[in-house]
Amino acid sequence: MSTQHIETRRKIKSISEIKIFNDLLDRSTLNPKQKELIRLFYLEDKSFMEIGEILGIEEITAKTWHRKALKKIKDLF
Repeated sequence: MSTQHIETRRKIKSISEIKIFNDLLDRSTLNPKQKELIRLFYLEDKSFMEIGEILGIEEITAKTWHRKALKKIKDLF
């Protein structure tokens, strides 16, 4: 994982208020499934395997979507 992704993950994890978290997602260009993935991963502490089951996708797809979502979110900080 790149240094930028690690930093973006750290920033997302540091958001303590759900409203601020949701505002970040609302400002993003993520599609609804990517937003759900981010919520499941960071707010509900779900694994990529669990997220895949919930969203009806493969675990590797969940990881790929996560990486792509971080690229889109990083510019919002």
